[in-house]
Amino acid sequence: SNAQKLTRLKDQRIRLEAPVADTPQLQWWLSGFGDAVEVIKPLRLRKRMLAQAEATFSLYRDAARS
Repeated sequence: SNAQKLTRLKDQRIRLEAPVADTPQLQWWLSGFGDAVEVIKPLRLRKRMLAQAEATFSLYRDAARS
């Protein structure tokens, strides 16, 4: 996005703020960063990312029990 803003945080992470369309493609792209990305807003996208992470964790947790 041409309107993106980058801010270095005290913990050395970088905050990226940009107006983007909330699409399945965006969630797919963000998911590719694994645990190197945290979605803060919009809340509905954050909740979908959490649900995806929990589902992935469940796959590995269940496999470890076998």
